[in-house]
Amino acid sequence: VNQAFIAQLPIKTWIQYINDGQIKLGKTTLKEAGFGFQRAHLNALIRSGELVPLLLQREKSFQVASGNEDWQPGDNIIYLLHDPRPKLLKRLSGGTSSSRLALEKLPKVEELPIATGASNSTVDESVN
Repeated sequence: VNQAFIAQLPIKTWIQYINDGQIKLGKTTLKEAGFGFQRAHLNALIRSGELVPLLLQREKSFQVASGNEDWQPGDNIIYLLHDPRPKLLKRLSGGTSSSRLALEKLPKVEELPIATGASNSTVDESVN
């Protein structure tokens, strides 16, 4: 039996994030170009506790994301992302006050950090 989600998921912490409205529901598609960077970025967000993968869509099937998932190009991943901004700041910045979650592509996941000192071909690959 595979463990769902990630190893050592701090359930109480995530329940608090949900209760406080400090989460966003996101979806990302792993691309062939820059796949290694994208996978490393996702894994870093998961290790830091900022992202919890929920579902994996591969081809036409959905499955609960497991803790040791072998991501592949073309996979769609639906996840929760911790959004620590205070409620007042969210309202002032035009964020919705609704408790409903909308599935969206989130910049924190979609925009890959570019390592300093990377070669031009590496940078070009990570941007695509």
